[in-house]
Amino acid sequence: EDHPLPPLQFGNQTLSYNRLTNTDPAVITSQAFDLTGYTAADLPTFYFNYRFNPFTNTATVPFMTDDVEIRIFSNENANGRVIASNANLVADDDLWLQFREDIGDFAGDTGIQIEISYTPAAGVSTLNDGLFLDDLIIGFAERGETVFNAGENDDFVGFGSGSGEYQLEPRPAPP
Repeated sequence: EDHPLPPLQFGNQTLSYNRLTNTDPAVITSQAFDLTGYTAADLPTFYFNYRFNPFTNTATVPFMTDDVEIRIFSNENANGRVIASNANLVADDDLWLQFREDIGDFAGDTGIQIEISYTPAAGVSTLNDGLFLDDLIIGFAERGETVFNAGENDDFVGFGSGSGEYQLEPRPAPP
């Protein structure tokens, strides 16, 4: 879609917590959106690409590491739930990965927001540059998925596994 960029912003922007220049906790919350009129059967899904390179302070016992938590909540579910955290994000200093999460439990809800929290471990990092997020998408899995920067091989890096037939169902675009 042709969304205008804010003034003095050029090209593709990445949401990031740069650990090399920040040591304070940070939280960012999306604008509210809704999934009114949709059901879990529509397969609403939250997608994003990320690179996570947390700092681990080995001078502390036990070791302390930067923490990230990505939550979803709505008017109907104010407590929400955790979508992603250190527990299921792969830490790698130079690999971009795609994360996807079924958000069918929020189908029909209003005032849905995504909240990203980053809490750095005590200490100064000179190598670990934190969290980078790009291509945050709320979409519908049954309507196709986007693959970004696909390489020339068949290897995929990501979460989950599965087997079975692949369904390709062409549909006309809504008016």
